[in-house]
Amino acid sequence: QSDVDADGKNQWPLSIAVAKVQGFSQNYVRFHHLLEDTSYTLCKPYFDPRAVAALSSESLAAAKQTGSNMVREGVLGDSSPTTLIIRNLPSALDSQDVARGWLDGAGFGSQYNFFLYLPAKRRRLESGTSTGGAGQGLAYAFVNFYYAETAKACVDKLNGQTLSEGDPTLSVVAARVQGLRDCRSHFSSLCEGGRVEPWLAPDAQKAHTSVPTAAVSGQLVRFQ
Repeated sequence: QSDVDADGKNQWPLSIAVAKVQGFSQNYVRFHHLLEDTSYTLCKPYFDPRAVAALSSESLAAAKQTGSNMVREGVLGDSSPTTLIIRNLPSALDSQDVARGWLDGAGFGSQYNFFLYLPAKRRRLESGTSTGGAGQGLAYAFVNFYYAETAKACVDKLNGQTLSEGDPTLSVVAARVQGLRDCRSHFSSLCEGGRVEPWLAPDAQKAHTSVPTAAVSGQLVRFQ
């Protein structure tokens, strides 16, 4: 949950953690593509020109190769992605059902076959308490649409918008994991551990019948 200042506006808490990618050269290789004009993400990293000038030719080549080989997060181009990440969901969207209801109300009902809501991380338990503290960061969701045209329409309509005054700005970008099959495979370990349960459209539930399984909306759904 966010704090509220004297003017009644939300003050969203900072979330500071050790990054998986470490060092300037590794971050440059990993995130340089976000500077391209084709990126739909709101993020534009800053790289100190002096540090860039000091990079080895191998690092510069790796950054170029990384950007050209993969379906880049946030880029809607010739690859025609269908899977999006919707980031910065406000606290009002506090469950998968509520978040899906909001997306359906935005005009995208029956247009997707996979929806996975990931809640904001909870702060560590404090001594003498039985539940975690306030949310750390913001919730987000993965959505796979049937058609790339619908995914692009979702980005055009929702990216950079807010649900209401004081809410965080939505960031809607293409995911690295693309398609129903890869979404089911990629997130199957989370489902097995009971941490999250994606919503699947009826046709998606029938599409694959191989193990492992996870419960979705009260039914057993098998994941590839």
